[in-house]
Amino acid sequence: MSRKNILIIIVVLFILGIGYLYYPKNSSNSPSSQPTDETIFFWGQGCPHCENVEKFFQENGNLDQKLNIKKLEVFNDKNNQKFFGEKIKECNLNSSGVPVLYEKGRCFQGDTPIIDELKKQM
Repeated sequence: MSRKNILIIIVVLFILGIGYLYYPKNSSNSPSSQPTDETIFFWGQGCPHCENVEKFFQENGNLDQKLNIKKLEVFNDKNNQKFFGEKIKECNLNSSGVPVLYEKGRCFQGDTPIIDELKKQM
């Protein structure tokens, strides 16, 4: 990975972290902070690890559609960033990096763990 790509990833993660700190926290009674039965793929535009998962979806016959996976881009969408922050908090993740697959209160972070989990569901 080139230095430019590493710098871009660091800057994006920093921005996401700052954004997460400044968003108001929802109360525990808020519907969005409750576990959901939806399977959600959180990704970021330009993220190479996210692209690996997307490639896996495509190589396996649009697996994301077959498994009814909702995709939410978090680098450019503030509402998705907020929701992403809630879900990583729910999963007790220490990092706010993408990609993350959220499924029934469980989170899989990183391309390899996500792809491994998806293979189990095929």
